[in-house]
Parts: sequence; C-alpha cells; structure tokens
Amino acid sequence: MKVNLWLFGILLTLVVGTYFFQEKRVEENFKKSLVAGRLIKGQINSIETPTFKANLVGGRWIFENDLLSHNDLSRLVAMLETVKEVKALEADPNVEGIHLKINENSYFLGSMNLDQSGFYFKVNDKNFVAIIETDSRQIHSEDENLNVIKYNELKDLLMKTQGELVEKQLFRYYPDLQFETVLIKPDGALDFELDFKNNTTLPAPMKGIEVHQELGNKFQALVREIKLKGRVKADPKLKKNKMGEITFLPQEMKWEVFLPHKNKADVYLFDSQGNAYEMIGGTLKVFLIQLQDYWDKKVIPPSDFTNFDVLSVTLTQGTDELTVKVKNREPLEYESDQKIKQNKVEMLFQVIFNLANFDQGQRVSPMTTSQYRQLLSEDNLRMEIMGQDLVLVSYGQELIVANITQEYKVHFTRIENFPLNIKDMLE
Repeated sequence: MKVNLWLFGILLTLVVGTYFFQEKRVEENFKKSLVAGRLIKGQINSIETPTFKANLVGGRWIFENDLLSHNDLSRLVAMLETVKEVKALEADPNVEGIHLKINENSYFLGSMNLDQSGFYFKVNDKNFVAIIETDSRQIHSEDENLNVIKYNELKDLLMKTQGELVEKQLFRYYPDLQFETVLIKPDGALDFELDFKNNTTLPAPMKGIEVHQELGNKFQALVREIKLKGRVKADPKLKKNKMGEITFLPQEMKWEVFLPHKNKADVYLFDSQGNAYEMIGGTLKVFLIQLQDYWDKKVIPPSDFTNFDVLSVTLTQGTDELTVKVKNREPLEYESDQKIKQNKVEMLFQVIFNLANFDQGQRVSPMTTSQYRQLLSEDNLRMEIMGQDLVLVSYGQELIVANITQEYKVHFTRIENFPLNIKDMLE
C-alpha cells in the first residue's frame, strides 16, 4: 500500500512538472513570437534625427534642460519598437528619407514601396521592406491603407523639431507632486479648500447639496488641461495682476498665475520653487472656477434619487392639475389622461432630472424665509417627486427650481418657451 502511494506521488509530480514546463515553454514561445522580425532590438533609450535629440532619463524624455513631450515620445517609441521586417532586400532602393540614430545604432526610414504594402527601412547597411505592427491612432475609413496611415504618422513624429517636442502639459513637470488637500484662491471670488482624502470642501455645501462624488478625479482632470507655451525666466516684473493661486498640501507647493500686461493676453505661472512658465490662457480653468463647481448642483439630491420603472407625478398650479406617468425608457416616455405636448413635458423633466444640457445647475443658493413664503403664496408650477417638494419660477434671465424640502434653489439659464404653466403642456 505504501509502495503504491509512493509511486502515485512520483507520477503526480511528473505530471504536474510536465504541465508546468510545457506551459512555461508555450508562454516563452508566445513572447518570442511577439518580437520576432522586429528590426529595432532592446529598450529604446535615445533617439536622434536631423531635427531633434531625446534621451530617456529616470523614465522621462529630456534634451539638455528641456523636458520633452511624454505623449509624442511614448507614441514614437511604440511605433519604432514594432517596425517589423516583411522581407530583406539585396540592393539599396536609393530612396529619400530620414536618417536616425537609436541607442547609437544607425537607421534609415525610406519611402513607401510601389504597391504600398510596406516601407523601405535600413538597419546599418542592411535594407528591408518593413511595416509597423502597432495600431493606428488616426481616424480612418475601411478603404484607407493602414500601412500608409501608420507610416505617415511615424514620419511626422520623426520630423518634429526640438521646439515642437517640448512638453506642453504642466503636470508632467511635477512627477513627484502628491497632495491630500488643495487651497484655492480665485481672483475676486471666495477662497476655498478641497479635501480629497475625505471628499469634502470647505466651506461645506448647503443642506441637500452634495460634493462631487469623485472630487479628486475632477480636480486632477482640470490640472491635466493646463498647457504651457514654454519655460521662461522667473522675472518678478511679470508678477502683476494676479489671477489666482493653488497651494498643494502637505508638500506646500504653490502655483500662482498672473496677467502682467494690460493689452496682452499673456499669462504666466510661477511656482514656489522658482520656476516660471508662459501659459496657454484657455487652459487655466482650474484657477478660475469657483467652489460650487465642485458640488453636484442637482434639483433632487443624488442620495434621494431612486430608480423607477414608472413614476406618477402630479403637477399643480392654483386650481389646475396635471398627472403625468413617466416611464423609464430610453428616451423617457410620458403618458397622461389629458392630451399633453410631449416636447414641453420632456423639457420640464429634463430640468427636474438634470438630463442632457441641464446636467448641473449654473449655481445654487439657500432659500430665505421670505422667499419660501413668497413662493408658496403665488400660483407657481409645483410638484412632489421622490420625496421632494419642488416649485418652478422664472426671474429675469434665470429659471429657478426651488426645492422646498431641502430649502435651496437651483438656478439655470432661462430657456425660451420653457413650460412654466400647466396650460403650456396641454394640447
């Protein structure tokens, strides 16, 4: 019995070992197949063309004191790494092209061949017809030749100048910037604080209004939008007409933006480490938006919004009454015992449910006692939905939805022909 168990153990070990080594061999063969035929071997650490030089240092592409475009260089490397041999050529095709050095090895990108099935590519003194295996990022139709599209993209990247390759995304200059909180001081508006660890703002929103669910992602998306023209000398004379500032904590890194010239739109950013940049003005939204832009300015608080299949809503206005059944379809459907104008009812519920162009209110404001009394004393359009008592009014250029339950008002830009009366929604 013991002998049988011992033999079974040996057999099991052999089977498991064979399976393991077979799987390992398959995996290794697959990896080899991915790089088979590629004409540029190993990791790319430096690139030189007639128009630019780039070196990979600490995971970033640089040349002398310039940080180079992460996106452009990453794409270029991805394309170069997948240049693959289609066939070797005995003779030099003698075509025009671009000479380049990669890791001190010489290469030459020639033109497309006659049938556009590939392009000429030289590695030292050896000539090939090659293709690029990586996917194209260009929008194209099914009729277009992908080989030509990818070749042109590679050629365009190799022809960029040193100046064109300078990094334009500000956040790339701060790879070690970490923060749990930011303090924001927009010019002419209330200073405020964003706490990403607790997903809160200071000042906090009013009752019923909630902070954006992904506060950190929203802020980081705005930071990634910031673009610069280039680095400049940190001249104190440029520190005029301050537009705003952001302080990142706990590192205490500060960014300040200035508009020093009255007759020019040139904007400059200074950091607390003595660096300065000339900025692209339309990308500085993060310095300009206000506290409420980090709140969910919804008519119905997200925590009170409930899923439904069919929802019956009764609208009242003075002695007039209209009951509408809202069906949760795509798009929403509306039914009533009375003949209703579908487009008008749809416009109303797009605002109530914050749909389409009404995803967020322009702003929110607290409701005072006098406003509360006035709203209820007038014959305004009113409804109760998902536990919220709502009143709709229009003042000046604003459409206002007052949430009586939560005691706040959501302000929208007034929409032409918006149905503020039940009669507007009836045939």
